[in-house]
Order: sequence, then C-alpha cells, then structure tokens
Amino acid sequence: MTDGFALLGIKDEILRLLPGIGLKKPMPVQAAAIPPILKGRDVLLKARTGTGKTMAFIIPAVHKADSKKTYPQALIVTPTRELAVQVAGEAKKIAGGAGLKVLNILGGRDFYAQKDKLGKAPHILVGTPGRLLDHLRKRSAALGGVSFFVLDEVDEMLQRGFLEDIEQLSLFVGAKRQTVVCSATLPQAAADLAKKIMKAPVLVDIDADKLDTVNIEHWIMKVSADKKKWALGEFLRRANPYLAIVFCGAREGAAEIGEWLETEGFSCGVLRGDLSQTKRLKVLRDFRRARIQVLVATDLAARGLDVEGVSHVISYDPPPDRQQYVHRAGRTGRAGAAGMAVTIYTPEELRKIDNLEKKLGFKFRARNPAGDEITRASVKKPAAGKKRTVKPPGPKHGARR
Repeated sequence: MTDGFALLGIKDEILRLLPGIGLKKPMPVQAAAIPPILKGRDVLLKARTGTGKTMAFIIPAVHKADSKKTYPQALIVTPTRELAVQVAGEAKKIAGGAGLKVLNILGGRDFYAQKDKLGKAPHILVGTPGRLLDHLRKRSAALGGVSFFVLDEVDEMLQRGFLEDIEQLSLFVGAKRQTVVCSATLPQAAADLAKKIMKAPVLVDIDADKLDTVNIEHWIMKVSADKKKWALGEFLRRANPYLAIVFCGAREGAAEIGEWLETEGFSCGVLRGDLSQTKRLKVLRDFRRARIQVLVATDLAARGLDVEGVSHVISYDPPPDRQQYVHRAGRTGRAGAAGMAVTIYTPEELRKIDNLEKKLGFKFRARNPAGDEITRASVKKPAAGKKRTVKPPGPKHGARR
C-alpha cells in the first residue's frame, strides 16, 4: 500500500482494497476531489473522461456506505446505459471487498427482475434517469436513505434533455444528502443546475478541456472524397492497432463504414444509439475483451467510453468542434499510455481542420495512408513528382495480428 491514498483520509479497510485493483497512487483528479468529498462537502467536479474521475467518487461512496444497513445509501446517475454498466463495474471492484452490494438500474432490462433485486438490500445504485424514475414512481425503490448522490457526465445528461428527470430524482433523494456533480465541460445549464441542487459546492477543475499532446500523437490525412474508405482501410492495415475506434458523424455512416470494414476482412463492431441494449452491450463487451479490433461509433454512442488498450482513434468524419475533438482523442492515451488520433478529411473539409487548429492552439502533423509523414505544404498542394503514390489494395485481407 502506498501513502498516496492514505494521505487523502480514506479509512484503512478501503485502502487495503485499492492495490488489488491496480490503484497505487492517486491521479490528480482523485487527489483533488476525494478530500473535500470525504469531509462531506458538495463537489462540482470538472474533468474529462480518462482522468480517473470515476474512482474519485466511487472510492468515497464505498468509504461512506455501511454494509450493516439494509437500504441504498449511494446513488450514481449516468446519461447512458453503457456508462452505467461501466461505472457499476468499477464500483464492484472494491465494493465486494467492503461487504457492499452494487445494483445496476437501467432500461432495456427486465423491470420486475430489477424490482426483485431492489428488495435484496443493495447499498449502491447505479442507473439511468428514466428507469430509476420508473421504479420510484411504482414504489419498487426508495431513496430516502441515500446520503451520497452523484450525477456523472451531467453536461451530456442535459444535452439529452434529462434536466427535468434530474430535478425529480433530486427530490426523491434524502434532503440531507451530499451531492457530487461531474461534468467534462461546464455549460451555463450545468452551472444553473448545480446552484439549484447543491449547497455551497467546492469546484474541482482538472483541466477538463486540456488536450493530451504528450502521450497522444495528433495527425491529419487528406484524401479525395471517393478515396476515404480506401484510406481508412489502408491506414488500419498498416498501423495494425491493438484496438481502434473509428468515429463517424452519423449513425447511418457508422453502419455503412462498419459493414464495409467487415467486407474488407476486419474484425469490427458498430456502436450506434439506435441499437438494442443487448446488442450495444455485447459489442462493448467484445471490444473490451479484444474479440473485435475496430469499433465504429457515433459520438453520442461513445460518450464516456473508457476501454483499456485503445491505441488509435480515427475520425472518419472531422469532429464539428474543439470539444468533440478532445472527447474523441481522449479515448486513447489513457492512464499515461501512448496513443494516436488521426483525422481523415477531404479538400472540401479543410476549413474544419483550420478551425480546429485555431481552437486547439497547435498544428496537426500530416501523413498519407501509407503512414509516411508529409509536409503541410504537400497536404494543401503536393509538389510535382514528390508525392508518394499508394495503390489501393488488391485481394481482401484482415489486419489482426
């Protein structure tokens, strides 16, 4: 056991569990957020995914819960089912060792099976707003004993129109609760909500919008519109990533690219908002276990996605703004690992690249589908006789090691 977490005020029985799940030294967001949370303060935590913020509220939730009490004491609300599953999985890593039960409450699963599990005294609930409210309105759940209330990715929840649901949930939770609100960004709507449901919150801001340019390489690749698919396939073959995420701007595009990659021999899955819950969870499970190498996703479907081992992120469609670029690139280079973010664009999309560079404050490095670095001059206007030509591949073949 290291002294890092011990200095934060975590009790010994919880400290003993941390090395077993690989937590030896607190990350900056944990070092900043855990002490005020353990002191009982409401905390407004601004930090992007991948910074370790999930454990910044899970550790206090486990620390504060009493296994002898037979009712929910902590409630963690997320905007998506996938994130709820992810957060519950993280909580279970240490909750079991403390004698605590964690229960996932989300849509797409049998309501009455959840009702039965709610009757078996779970200590920590993790769920999505709609299904939680369904149980509360039908009196199959009660939150009067909840003293620790967490809203994760609240900016995404507000974007999805969950403001009224959040306000309703806050009314069901005990009046003497402690509230932690986490957000990758802090739009005015999130600030207004914090004022309404929190008491003198402590602001913990861990450079939520800071882009990692140390562990992550940032590249662009210019191709003609009719060569985008080929360029994507060529890059994936040559890079042969351990795990890669390909971002598309629309779910129709994601479906098309996913189908095309499969015909090209890649081990691929598609994550879209219109898929059934069972299918989405299966795709994520297969990706986490490296059963598929390439995950094609839309931004909304991949919000908050945290998968260990993602070595490459490819934007098949350039992101619309700086915030979305930071979100996409943040799927790789996690926990100090090396990563690469590549944006494919056409001549017609050059303005988007220029705008991104102005907002990000740096120039992308450029490469061609063969993996060669090229000068920016050749990106805009290739010099005659100096451009390397890469012929489209012949027979189909996969990229898996």
